[in-house]
Amino acid sequence: MIEQFELSKTAKAVQHGESRLAFTLVELTATLLVLSLVALLGLPTLVSGNQRTKEASCRSNLRQVGFALQSYTDLNNGLLPGPVFSLAAANYNRDSTNELVWYLAERLGCPAPAWPAVIAPQFLCPSQRPERSARAELSARDYTLNDGRGASIAPFGKVGPGGVGPVKLETLGSTTRLEDLPAMADSDKANVNPTLPGWGALPCRPAHGNGRNVLFFDGHVETKR
Repeated sequence: MIEQFELSKTAKAVQHGESRLAFTLVELTATLLVLSLVALLGLPTLVSGNQRTKEASCRSNLRQVGFALQSYTDLNNGLLPGPVFSLAAANYNRDSTNELVWYLAERLGCPAPAWPAVIAPQFLCPSQRPERSARAELSARDYTLNDGRGASIAPFGKVGPGGVGPVKLETLGSTTRLEDLPAMADSDKANVNPTLPGWGALPCRPAHGNGRNVLFFDGHVETKR
């Protein structure tokens, strides 16, 4: 009788354990479903936060270029660097005299122009970098310069036959307020002349989704949407 009672207790304990195990699996499944739902709902926020971080880093790049431009003009009687190509390259060497980065490299804390070619990270948009290989960055042109839009002349001059030299900031300021005149901006197919070399490699829409970061000639940077 005692033995039967003990067996009954054991059987009930086993049944209870199985029931408890089944309940735990249900709990686990429900928990995983809740976590998946939370992750799904939070993903757009994470992506948006990542985009904002890259956009802020891009603005920082442009500010640094703005400081370097100001330093250059201060030491050159107000004259802007140039003539340079309007699609600004990130890489440069000793012979890259038609690239803005050639004039500003040392002011950005980068090596002086020499051999071999090096890249100035301030000329690479953070929103475009993850999509490229290291080799592709050598031909990257993530920013475009003002080629005369909003001004009566090309601020940085024009390269090639019939080209012209750059102008002084005071010349630009005599016709347009410098705080209203863009100097440099994110490049994409919509805001760059399609006849320029390198246009085909540009993104079809703004790198930051619905806006472009713009550096103005007075040194301030803003996002135009």
